[in-house]
Amino acid sequence: MTPAEAKIALQFHAFSHPDLENERAKKGFLGSLRPYQGHLIEANFHEVMQALYVLSSELTSGALVDRRVVSDVLTIIHLGRAWGVYPDGMLRSNGLISDQDIEKLDQWIHCVQYAVMCLLQGLEDEGFEEYREYCEGDSS
Repeated sequence: MTPAEAKIALQFHAFSHPDLENERAKKGFLGSLRPYQGHLIEANFHEVMQALYVLSSELTSGALVDRRVVSDVLTIIHLGRAWGVYPDGMLRSNGLISDQDIEKLDQWIHCVQYAVMCLLQGLEDEGFEEYREYCEGDSS
């Protein structure tokens, strides 16, 4: 994945890409939550983390950061929690998501948030530590 492809992937996952009818948008990180099909798509989480990894040198360089990238990541974090993790969010309040999926979604969002926080502070190695731990503990 190139940096340009990583930025496009984040747009699809944040449902901010101009082509919202594209399957990548509809089945992306946020697109798959609305409407929710009863299961999380783990590949979405891994692709978001891969995109962040590809963009890590850009995010840690100390130069100006692409506003679109930050906006897309914050959208994934905020709406992912608002829709699927918070008790009054549409998935929980309507009984559409299992407790196991709530916990997994929250863990994914936490990994994304932690990575971005660390990258913006210039801590590239630390940024992916929680993701590495998740992958090592993942049995799927």
